[in-house]
Amino acid sequence: MSVCLAITKGVAVSSIGLYSGILTSATLITSTTPLEVLTKSLSPVLSNLRNAATCLGAIASTFFCVSFFGAPPSLRHPYLLYGMLAAPLSSFVLGCASYYKSRKLTKVSKQSSLQPDETKPVVSELSDSIIDLGEITHAAKDLAHDKKPVTTPPKPAEALQTGPPIHTNNLVVATAIAILGFVQAVVGIYGEGQFI
Repeated sequence: MSVCLAITKGVAVSSIGLYSGILTSATLITSTTPLEVLTKSLSPVLSNLRNAATCLGAIASTFFCVSFFGAPPSLRHPYLLYGMLAAPLSSFVLGCASYYKSRKLTKVSKQSSLQPDETKPVVSELSDSIIDLGEITHAAKDLAHDKKPVTTPPKPAEALQTGPPIHTNNLVVATAIAILGFVQAVVGIYGEGQFI
């Protein structure tokens, strides 16, 4: 095997390793951190992790592709194809999850904005909360007031989001795909005798 193929395979495996490491750290961060901290304090950090993971996934896929199609037919091993597909497949899983969640939130926000004003709660005044036990006329008035149905205010779309911004289960699946791609690439390189 030529030195060029050894370098491209080394860069590809290193990139997919870093990619799976970043996804693993993002999975641990989102599964152990409260939502308020994720959305306020850690949002720039997670954005930087996402950008780094995207770059590393693209580098890994490109170098696996170059290693596979640049090699002679006798050295075109299937682990190069599997490594080439690991990053795009995990990105596809995360993209579908993000698209589905954003679509669900817009649907919920449209439904909450279209609710009529009758279902919104009536703000009671302070004088309604004071009860005079000495007069009977107020008791009849309070009984008529208590017969009104009590409604809860509609929840905005932001209040319905109780979990992390991306479903943690989908992030775990994407991380598992990336780790599986990394492990099979390392085993494939060991099988070729790349390491001395």
